[in-house]
Amino acid sequence: SKADAIKGTLGVLAGCDKELFPVIEPILSYMGCKVIYMGENGKGLYAKICHNTLVAEIQNGVNETLLLAQKFGISIDNFADTVAAGGANCAYMAVQRDKLKDEDWTTAFSMENMYKDISICNKIAEDENFYMPGMKAARDALGKGVENGWAKDDFRKTYLIVKKGK
Repeated sequence: SKADAIKGTLGVLAGCDKELFPVIEPILSYMGCKVIYMGENGKGLYAKICHNTLVAEIQNGVNETLLLAQKFGISIDNFADTVAAGGANCAYMAVQRDKLKDEDWTTAFSMENMYKDISICNKIAEDENFYMPGMKAARDALGKGVENGWAKDDFRKTYLIVKKGK
């Protein structure tokens, strides 16, 4: 996210020759608090795409279940506390609960960037003939958000796609 990039607390994924990693790791550590060697060149990109796809799927699942819970009169705070106390506990819900309550779409990671990453994942999955229905649902919501003119807004704004049912 933008805030983590500014603070220098991002996780940095490195894909390179194993012998090169100790040389570049100190340089990469200026950008993030944890530098992870993923393997040969390209594996850092695959890991990033898979990670961002998981974030989008988690976010889409939070949107769906949170809004369904609200239909039954369950507040965002009560639902977030329920999630925190159970098997669905996740950082996304904990970090985003207040922003979702306030419908604050201030950009930490833009919808267009998340849509780009998840579209790359979609292409990879298609090329590998790999079944990813959750990814497709999240990609659909992001695509609708971009179509609505929200490309520069935070990807959490897909909450409104689910809320409006369009």
